[in-house]
Amino acid sequence: MLQSHNLQSGEDLEATLDHDVLLYDQQLSQSTLNSKTPLQETKDWHTLKLELVKKTAIPPSGMGQLS
Repeated sequence: MLQSHNLQSGEDLEATLDHDVLLYDQQLSQSTLNSKTPLQETKDWHTLKLELVKKTAIPPSGMGQLS
């Protein structure tokens, strides 16, 4: 895919890779994910397995623990 881009610098490469990863994760459905995007599959998994995903607040060092 990178051969089709005219990259002039490391910044061009970084911007192109960032765009391509965003496109892959959010817009290109995958047959191995039942025609969902990786982001959709992750959101669905999170919803179904909510008990496995615990949100905990970690205070900055020196602040003690939260109640």
